[in-house]
Amino acid sequence: MTRFLCFVLTWLLSSSFESTAQTLRDDFSGYAAGSDSAPAWDAQSVGWEISDGACIGDSGVSVWRAAPFASAVTFTCDVTVLEQLKGDWLVAGIGLQADEKNYWAVNLVAAPEAKQRRHTAELNESHAGHWLAAGTGNTRLPSLPGKGGFDWQLNQTYRFEISLTADAITARITQGADELARFGFKLPASTPAVRAGRPMLRASGLRVRFDNATVTVQQTAPEPKSESRKFPAWVSRKGKPAVKATGFFRTALIGNDGRELSSNYQSPITNDRSARWWLVDPEGKPFFDVGTDHVNYRAHWCEALGYAPYHRNVAAKFGSEDAWAVSAIERLKTWGFNTLPAGHSPSLRHRGLPHILFASFGASFAKREWIAEPIHWTGFPDVFSRHWPTHCRLVARKMAQESRGDSWCLGTFLDNELEWYGKKGHLVDEIFKLAPTAPAKRALLDWLLKRWGNLAEINHRLGTSCADEKAFLAAMTVPKSSDALTEVHDGFLAEIAERYFGVAAKAMREADPDHLVLGCRFAGRAPEQTLGAAGKYNDVFTFNTYPRVDFENVWRPDGTGGAVHRVPRELTEMYRVVRKPMIITEWSFPALDSGLPCKHGAGMRVDTQEQKAACYRIFANAMTDLPFMVGQHYFMWVDEPALGIASTFPEDSNYGLVNEKDETYETLVKTATEVNRSAAARHARSIFSGDLELRAAKNAVELVNTNAIAARGTLRLTAAGKSRIEEVTLKPKSVRRFPIGGPRPPGAVADAKAKGSRPEVAIHLANAWCAELQQWDGTKTRLVGGKTLGPLDIANASAATLDGVPVVLDGPPVVAAMLAQLEPGRTLTMTAPTATFAETERLELKTDGTTWLCERKDGSLFDGIRAGGLPMGRLVFAAHQKIDGHDYWTAANRMASLRVQEQTDAWIVEAVVEFGSGAAARGPASFRAGLRAAVFKRGGLALVKPLWVENSDSRSWQLADVFWFCRSAIGGTPDDDIIGGPAAPNYYRASQFITDGKLGGCFGAVSQPDGWRVAFWKDSSIHPDVYRKVDCELRAGQRHECGDMPYVWVYAFRDANGWRDVARRSQQTAQGLLTVESAKAKPAAEP
Repeated sequence: MTRFLCFVLTWLLSSSFESTAQTLRDDFSGYAAGSDSAPAWDAQSVGWEISDGACIGDSGVSVWRAAPFASAVTFTCDVTVLEQLKGDWLVAGIGLQADEKNYWAVNLVAAPEAKQRRHTAELNESHAGHWLAAGTGNTRLPSLPGKGGFDWQLNQTYRFEISLTADAITARITQGADELARFGFKLPASTPAVRAGRPMLRASGLRVRFDNATVTVQQTAPEPKSESRKFPAWVSRKGKPAVKATGFFRTALIGNDGRELSSNYQSPITNDRSARWWLVDPEGKPFFDVGTDHVNYRAHWCEALGYAPYHRNVAAKFGSEDAWAVSAIERLKTWGFNTLPAGHSPSLRHRGLPHILFASFGASFAKREWIAEPIHWTGFPDVFSRHWPTHCRLVARKMAQESRGDSWCLGTFLDNELEWYGKKGHLVDEIFKLAPTAPAKRALLDWLLKRWGNLAEINHRLGTSCADEKAFLAAMTVPKSSDALTEVHDGFLAEIAERYFGVAAKAMREADPDHLVLGCRFAGRAPEQTLGAAGKYNDVFTFNTYPRVDFENVWRPDGTGGAVHRVPRELTEMYRVVRKPMIITEWSFPALDSGLPCKHGAGMRVDTQEQKAACYRIFANAMTDLPFMVGQHYFMWVDEPALGIASTFPEDSNYGLVNEKDETYETLVKTATEVNRSAAARHARSIFSGDLELRAAKNAVELVNTNAIAARGTLRLTAAGKSRIEEVTLKPKSVRRFPIGGPRPPGAVADAKAKGSRPEVAIHLANAWCAELQQWDGTKTRLVGGKTLGPLDIANASAATLDGVPVVLDGPPVVAAMLAQLEPGRTLTMTAPTATFAETERLELKTDGTTWLCERKDGSLFDGIRAGGLPMGRLVFAAHQKIDGHDYWTAANRMASLRVQEQTDAWIVEAVVEFGSGAAARGPASFRAGLRAAVFKRGGLALVKPLWVENSDSRSWQLADVFWFCRSAIGGTPDDDIIGGPAAPNYYRASQFITDGKLGGCFGAVSQPDGWRVAFWKDSSIHPDVYRKVDCELRAGQRHECGDMPYVWVYAFRDANGWRDVARRSQQTAQGLLTVESAKAKPAAEP
């Protein structure tokens, strides 16, 4: 007899008429070990199985389907917490469930680690998806006399009871004859509440044993209708259908002729046929998605306050969630937003804006089985687990209940910001560190065996010494860096991506074939090895990015001339692989004038809302101009709490269109409205573009398109103090001339900060002039006239006069100068130094306010820096080494040589520094480095860079980054030193410094956008980091040349505000300085 028939027999023997009590019992003894007890129980997540005659659960809910749906019911069960797992709030208990968003539960609770995992018990309600509903808002219920929670213990069995009637809900926890806890709420007829349901078991972060379940039903209730939900019909938008309508959102590549191109159409990047991607609404009309995240009535919880300040304010302001939703939708529409993306309140749906759902396939599974453990972020799921397909199927089934048949649903995000790079840069490294039983580790070994044939070959290639497969699985260290390990990193990451996207997307489509699969919202970067699978399985590629934006170098009020660093070209390179449309699903620029700390969370910080609005315009327009982009979601609707969200998630930044009082940031919203409303029309003009070439011609400059496709850009010509700007689109293999006037030019010089540009010949004209070309991706190429540039020449290729700008030309010879009043288009020939270098044992360079001292006490380039007589600290060079799976940030500790040369405006200092002395068995490796500094005689500045780094160890190691540390000791001690200036990360000016809280002063560094990363931060101490990525493998004795690196500016001032002028001059340099060296240099990707 099957277990299900046993239930039926037990039920019939225990009941006779509907009006009498009916009892059903289950001791879980009749199920197969390892099963999830279906069909009598419906496990709504993985993590439920039968073991030793009991039901064991650790995640989610299992509902007793064999029991009737009831409005008067008592459910009892034995509950034993066996093990405490990972998580924030951990719970174990039983309840009564109407559906997945509406239920009562009585739980044992373990508080977060920040609250010392305090043990309590509770009875509460989830109503319409809002937990703790019985104690908040219009769902608040009168409580009954009770007995508080207790300090429950592991491996102790407690008897749980929950009882529902028309008038009340009560719960008890007992142990033997002792009542340990009692709870209850009255159920007034006028208050929304869950009033019927089925018994359920519940666990989260605790491994729990459930046994001896009994349900007694006094009154059944009508079964909730299981047929598909009825959704409001789609409301027609303005415009005519362009392509076939399907009744749901989809994507389409549409040509200039209005026809939809087939899936066999080759990438337009290599074809002159103009086309662009669109979302298509249910009627077949092109749709460009403009959204803002987290439009949520209950945003954002603040752990420190114990409530959500925005929610409290809008609840008081509007009186109900429905009234708030009406207002929010009206504002969104007025401001030009047309979609409800991540984190929105369901109450906003079906009010005129399409919405997007969020599945969290990987993040939810990673809590139980992971490749990268979700400690402080999302982690990464073990997609090789046998439970992964089941998990995806269950999650997809749940999502389809919300979406299937709904024309207003645009699609579903699979996940958000999974840890695709692992904890230290390579996800596959996390697998080597897993336990022997981890499915991913077995899968990796099987993949290696298939690839390399046998374990002996694996050992040979990876430098391991595993005696057998058992030893390989038991090993928990990452093999040493090698070409073979890189091959494993790349190859197996592609396998992980195939398994992740393949299973999750298939489950979603099987559950709901009508809606778009919207990718996993990669964080900042997507590993190249994942792009193939992402493009293969997703309808849309999604990507969160928080880039740096140049909003200061705009040429017109509409943002022309402003630029988004790096992202447009990177996304275009990704598109070449994924061949699917894209949506930018997070981007933002917190402003410090909001009054919020803005110390935590992503995004380039700016000073004012005006600057934030400028960044909004530049970034949004840049994304809209990409023909494969079909949407963008600004992050986000409302600011975060000033005290942060939680101890484990302390974000406290000004991301909002509104503040926590629901007050609009008018400057930002005015710009957003203008940009949003024009987005679709602007996107309709977008093209796949090649790069233009800027070159000199007779009495003119020319733009040349040598590509097989069209190319666009913006040209600014400046002469005699006047500028003109031209928007240019050139057909393939075409040229356009822009006359300047003057005698025949013998040549011109171009800088190569844009990819693919190169030095040309310079022009002579009667009047100095400069031409600036902004490419389609925002990068700039420049020409300057008036003089042929030589190795000692510098030119101003901007439209503004350069003044007080320090320059170092590496020659040879090396020469430094402080520029004064260099007008647009003008050049300056620097004087070669006459003095020679002199070796020295001690160096003391006194400038107009700063002293730079080197007494060779250690490996510091300058071991004593003073400003206005105040000791500031020292400047130290360091190497970030990767050796045998370990990272070392190793500072030089000895100076081998020191020499100096005096010039008119500066001293040139060169030194060789060292760490270690030859071979080391373990730990950081020995190295030598050549360094150069130009110490200027006025302005408190030294421009520094490494010339080379050499491996003086017997081991090979990877030079990941080169570092400068501004080690402060202001006033002679670091005790009162703090990070000065805007106390926020990712400030728009790449300048950071340290000051003394009592004495003042500032000691720090600044770099141009394509130079060094300046990132001062603090945990238990200050980390004054200035670094540049190298990623070079160094064998014993091998030297890496760094001569083409840019200089970083190091400064020291007695005045704590001295950094502001340095930052201004640095920005001038980035915008306008042109040298033969800058024309040869290649820009570095920002870390």
